[in-house]
This record gives sequence, structure tokens and C-alpha cells, in this order.
Amino acid sequence: MILSLSAVGAAACGARSHPPADPATPGAWRRAYDCTGIQFGVRFEKQAAVVFVAGREIRLPQVKAASGAKYTDGAVTFWSKGEEALLELDGMLYRSCRTNPAHDVQEPPNGDGR
Repeated sequence: MILSLSAVGAAACGARSHPPADPATPGAWRRAYDCTGIQFGVRFEKQAAVVFVAGREIRLPQVKAASGAKYTDGAVTFWSKGEEALLELDGMLYRSCRTNPAHDVQEPPNGDGR
């Protein structure tokens, strides 16, 4: 009985093609987010996040946040806490963004320490 439960647990874990994006592993994964009206990806680096949206790649330095993690360059802001996020881009504020692990992308190592 224990063996068969372990096998079921292992099969369920094996169903995912990759581990979830982990901000603690800089540069390894591009985490996908879905919001009403926009989809984008974020690669977490040491003290920064790179937002991939609408054919653009925007590097945002990390700033202090009362809660969660916040990145901004003054014009573009990305904030996340757990599975939720918001993005302020081109004067538009996209709220209620959620992670979408099915669209996370593993990035190849680039050799620059990210």
C-alpha cells in the first residue's frame, strides 16, 4: 500500500515538465504572467528583474517594497507577491496578474553570472 501511494505521488510530480520558476535561481527561468489585457514574462536576476512584454526587454532594478518584491526604473513598475503581480507600463496599470506556470520558459545559461 505504501509503495503504490509513493508511485502515485512520483507519477503526479513527474507530470510537470520542469520545476516552477524560482526567483531564488536567477536567470534560470522566465516566469509567465497573465493579466486582463496583457501577457508578459519576467526573468529574475540579482537585485533586478527583466520584463519581456510586447517585443520589449525592460531591465528594472529592485527597490524597497512594503510587501512583496518591487522593481522599477521610474517609468515601468513590476510588483509581485506570491502568485499575484501588477505591471505599470506606458501609462497603463495592469492589476490582478497571476503566474501561469504552464507558460514558464527555461532559459539557457548565458555565462554572465545571471
